Amino acid sequence: MNIKKIFSWLILLLMAVQFQWSCNKDKTDTEILSAPVNEPQNDYIVVVEIISFSGLGGCASGFVEKANQPITDAKLHINRVPLINDSSATIFPNYYADTLNALSYNYFTRYQLTVEHQGKVVASGSTVMPSIPFIKNLSNPQTINVNDELVVKWEKVEQATALQVIVGGRIYDPVLKDSVDREFDSGLIEPNRTSITISDTLFRLPGTYVLGIVAFNGLNPGALPQNLYDEQGNYHKGYNLEGAAGLFLSAMVYPDPYGIQIVVKGSAASEQTVVEQPIKPILKELVMKKTREMAKQILVNYHKKGIE
Repeated sequence: MNIKKIFSWLILLLMAVQFQWSCNKDKTDTEILSAPVNEPQNDYIVVVEIISFSGLGGCASGFVEKANQPITDAKLHINRVPLINDSSATIFPNYYADTLNALSYNYFTRYQLTVEHQGKVVASGSTVMPSIPFIKNLSNPQTINVNDELVVKWEKVEQATALQVIVGGRIYDPVLKDSVDREFDSGLIEPNRTSITISDTLFRLPGTYVLGIVAFNGLNPGALPQNLYDEQGNYHKGYNLEGAAGLFLSAMVYPDPYGIQIVVKGSAASEQTVVEQPIKPILKELVMKKTREMAKQILVNYHKKGIE
């Protein structure tokens, strides 16, 4: 074979490989995942949430409704693991949950949901547990001064469709002479974000706050509860869900349920008024509170027109 032809062929092959590598690299670096939003095909509403705390444990729960009534005899399965109806739940007395703790809550775990009622599949969906949004610029605890802003930086998250940064704490207010809840919620932000600045107005009182990041797969940026409905307040889409209206999501929470402690220092006089709160899994409580509020708001808005 002619040496020039071989050499030319090798050059073309190298250029093709390099071009393909460049295209794939650009796609990987710039691609942003998005959760599908579907039109419901029946009158059911289904909400199922899978939450992992840094892969160290988690929970899966949800509810099913039709015609303003809870469905207690549906069959919910995630990866063939049944979610059992829990009549003792306080917010929704007919919640389904992974009471057997049989699911894996590790990152990159894939989940397939099927919901059956009266012998028919009424909803289905799939999700992937995002990677852990490791915070890389804060220690635990992290000490700042009163009225300081806080910059939070984290590693890029894989398999997320949206992120949420949460800060909260029960802080003593010397003016009110009582402890008050102070919270920051970023809302659902773009999954390719890797930093956020929290305003100094949150930290005007000394005390211990808790910070965490939630990575979602199943909701898109801006899709907060008030944005999930039509102008009449009726829930009308299937977010990451086919068949029924509602949503199916997985969420990775970092760090563990205790969160990163943000210790806000004040003057010597103000430090004397700080009431120490016992260390407890505040971040877990915040996340569960917000996801439960989201689910509750879905039902409230879904029935709003009928209530009015």
